[in-house]
Formats: sequence, C-alpha cells, structure tokens
Amino acid sequence: MTDDSVNSLIKKRDQLNAKIQQAKAKETEKKRKLETQAKILLGSALLNRIQSSDEKADSIFKWCREALTDKDKERLDTALKKSTEKNATSDTTENQASQNQ
Repeated sequence: MTDDSVNSLIKKRDQLNAKIQQAKAKETEKKRKLETQAKILLGSALLNRIQSSDEKADSIFKWCREALTDKDKERLDTALKKSTEKNATSDTTENQASQNQ
C-alpha cells in the first residue's frame, strides 16, 4: 500500500469514528431527555397526589423524601413552600374576584 492510500484509510477511519461518536452522543441525549420527561411526569403525579392530603399521599411523600439527599430535601421544601404560597395567593385572588361579581 502506498502512503496516500494508508493516509486515505486513516482519514476515513477518523471520519467514521467521529460519526460513531456523534451517533452515541445523540442516543445518550435522547435517553436523557426521555428520563427527564419521565421524572417530570412522575413528579407532577406525586405532587397532585400529595396535595390531595390523604394518608397514602403522606406515606408516598415520606418515602420519596427518604430517597433524597439533604440538599435535595431543602430544594423540595423550598419548591413546595413557593408552590403552596402561589396556590394560596391564587385562591385568594379568585375568591376576591368571585365576591366582587
């Protein structure tokens, strides 16, 4: 084989390796997006259930908190507090609006 043909093969190999890397990255990104979507949907379902204030919801919430790190527990508490505050403000505004009609 000549140097040109060897260099040509090396160049083709490098191009194929780059395409393989891109395909793997794309697949990894797709899996990550699907996992994130599942987490969001499950989180939404859990929040709806927790806000229903039944005994099952309390035990589910406690079970979920046990799986979290301390830092994530703080984040969850902050998020729930803000969500509760927004709901309370929204409910108050809606009640005031309906009373004014």
